[in-house]
Amino acid sequence: MKNKINKILFILIILTFSCSNKSVDYKNLTSSKSDIEFYKLKEVINYDDNTKISVSIPNNLGIETQDLFGNEFEIFLDVTPENEKNVFQYYFFEDNFGYMVSMDKLISRNTQKLNDKEYVDVSYNWFLNDLNGDLSEIERMLSPRMKDVRVVSLDGDIMINNKYFIKRVSYYNVNSLVGTDLRNVVCTEFHYVTIHNKKKYSLNVVYWGNDKSISDLIGLFNTIGGSLKFN
Repeated sequence: MKNKINKILFILIILTFSCSNKSVDYKNLTSSKSDIEFYKLKEVINYDDNTKISVSIPNNLGIETQDLFGNEFEIFLDVTPENEKNVFQYYFFEDNFGYMVSMDKLISRNTQKLNDKEYVDVSYNWFLNDLNGDLSEIERMLSPRMKDVRVVSLDGDIMINNKYFIKRVSYYNVNSLVGTDLRNVVCTEFHYVTIHNKKKYSLNVVYWGNDKSISDLIGLFNTIGGSLKFN
């Protein structure tokens, strides 16, 4: 009887050890040099306190952008952060479309306790278990600030330049944008979240316009997001 009990305990210990060491197969979405060159991206560097943050953004987004004299010019503008939560913002708007690459930061009790992997794992497990992986629950939480929002995907098993990220892809309607002529256009957004030095950083890669789908933007936007680095 004693030997049988010991055998059962041994099996339980082995099973517990195996479960606790089960590793997640994280996907490496770090952008390659060839992809960055293909989309003609340029690296921009910003600082948040002592943290150096670099990301590669479009130089001209593949658009023939010229002045009246035929001289090409950059269409992304570096904007002074509008509030203390904004780290940087690069954007360009035309009559019927617009692009933006921006980053926000947040300091909270959760960001003080967790590193990037812990934060991503806890958040993604909450989505999978508490919300049963239901994207409509994420849509419901976003709906107060996004009209007719549709979340296409939410992934918490990705790595970019050796950091763990949550990535959300969604689109929603925009009635108006202050300072532009855009009205009733679809906004497509790739949203990347991580923790660094006890702060949550959110990278937003956005397109406003009705002429492009997610499939049209996925290569470019994934390459932008995959170029993000913290030093």
